[in-house]
Amino acid sequence: MIKAFGDLGYDAINLSFKDFYKGGDFLKALEKKYNFNFLSGNIYYENGKAFALPFIIKTLTAKGSGKPPFKKLKVAVIGLGDEREKLLPRKSDEVKLKSTDPVAAAKKIVPKVRGKVDLVILAYSGKYKSVEKILSEVKGIDVVVMGGEYYSARRYTGGDAVVVSTPSLGKHFGRLALTLNGDKKIISHDKKSIPMDETVREDEKFVNLVKDFEKARREQAKKKPKPSTSR
Repeated sequence: MIKAFGDLGYDAINLSFKDFYKGGDFLKALEKKYNFNFLSGNIYYENGKAFALPFIIKTLTAKGSGKPPFKKLKVAVIGLGDEREKLLPRKSDEVKLKSTDPVAAAKKIVPKVRGKVDLVILAYSGKYKSVEKILSEVKGIDVVVMGGEYYSARRYTGGDAVVVSTPSLGKHFGRLALTLNGDKKIISHDKKSIPMDETVREDEKFVNLVKDFEKARREQAKKKPKPSTSR
C-alpha cells in the first residue's frame, strides 16, 4: 500500500513507534524507494544521530477564483511522538533507536522554524496529555494534527492552537479548513469528520491497489508451510 502515498499527495509522514515493527532499515529503504519524507524530531540512533527530518517547509501558492489576501504561504510541518526507550523489536540486530522527550524537542525545533514560516503545523503521534503539555510550554504552534489518542483531540480549549484528528480504522476522513487574514493569521477554522461509507465514490487506482494487495497476501499465504499434524 506504500505506493499509494504518491497518489494521495502526502508531503511527509510522521512516525509512530508502531512503524518500527519491521525495523528502522526497512523504513529507510521505503523512504528511498518511493522518494518521500518520514518526519520525527525526537527519534535518534544510539550514537545521537537523528533518524529522520525533524520538519519540512513548504511554500503554498494561492489558487482558484476570487482575490486571496496573499499569494504565497510558507508552512512548516514538524513531526513528534511519545518518548520510548526502545523502538525496535527485542530480537533486532539493527542499531538501537529510541524516541526522546517530545516537549524538549519541541522547545528546540519550534523557535527555529517559527521565524521562517507563516504557519507551524505539528504532526503528533501519542498521548493527548503530551500534546497539551507541548502547547502549554511551547509557543508558536498554530495547528496540531494528532494520532494515537485521537478521541481526545476535540477536547482542547487551552489556547489558540487548532487541534484535530479523526476516528481510527479508516472509517472517517478528516478535513480541516483554515481562514487566514492578510497578515496570514488564522481567524477561523472548520473541521469535519466525513464517514467513508457507500456514499463516497471509489477511486479506481485504490480499488486496483487493494486487489493487488489481497492477491499478494493470498500468494504469500500459499507459500507458508502447513503445520505438522503428526504426534
